[in-house]
Amino acid sequence: MKINKILLVLFAVLLTSCTLSKEEETPKDCKCNRVVEVSNHTLPDRTSFGSYITINDCTGIQRQSTWKYSINRPKIGDCK
Repeated sequence: MKINKILLVLFAVLLTSCTLSKEEETPKDCKCNRVVEVSNHTLPDRTSFGSYITINDCTGIQRQSTWKYSINRPKIGDCK
């Protein structure tokens, strides 16, 4: 009898610990190559340049590109 009660309690604990939650994913933008890393170099004449790495969240493809002048410097999270 005690074993039945213990099993019933264990079953009740397992049943209440499980939650049925439907996690909704945000739709991925397959046309966006998201900037994940940016390097920055500055010359003595204050000219800035560097490189950046993008990843496409749908395909997983990573690309590396370069940039010149601080006005063109990408920010992490931007789409390129």
